Amino acid sequence: MPDTILKPNIVLVEDNDAELYLFQTALKDAKLQPHINLMVTRDGEEAITLLERIKGSTDVHLILLDLNLPRIPGKEVLKAIRKLEHLHATPIIVLSNSDDPKDVQECYELMADRYIQKPGEFIVLVQFLQAVRECIEAKQAIDLEFIEKHCPELGRLKEERRRSA
Repeated sequence: MPDTILKPNIVLVEDNDAELYLFQTALKDAKLQPHINLMVTRDGEEAITLLERIKGSTDVHLILLDLNLPRIPGKEVLKAIRKLEHLHATPIIVLSNSDDPKDVQECYELMADRYIQKPGEFIVLVQFLQAVRECIEAKQAIDLEFIEKHCPELGRLKEERRRSA
């Protein structure tokens, strides 16, 4: 996809420099960086402002959301995103250090599509990003069912977390 306009837009909401570096490493390992436009916001308020502002001007194909954010917590950001009609169908993946079943359950109740614990599930993140790259290379939408077929660990984690929540 040499044309920048055709690259999918991915929004990463992450305030921690070490976690941002980890994500950039995962992008590099998955060989995804040249295939996407990555927009990074560093707090919940900035994320909501960006996502409201781009309404109608740019499609957002995937949102990767940290839970522990300054200014507006991640769960509140998740609620706000799901209220934005233009992002209703956009996949949201929560990336969190928390393995608390209550956090997992609340995120699914707030309509998160998947929950990945970081950094412990780094390899799952890399596999997930590789599957995103495969979607892009196949010139198809970022489809979580397709991704789970290519990253079965993500689907297993989803089911395991839902059972324990």
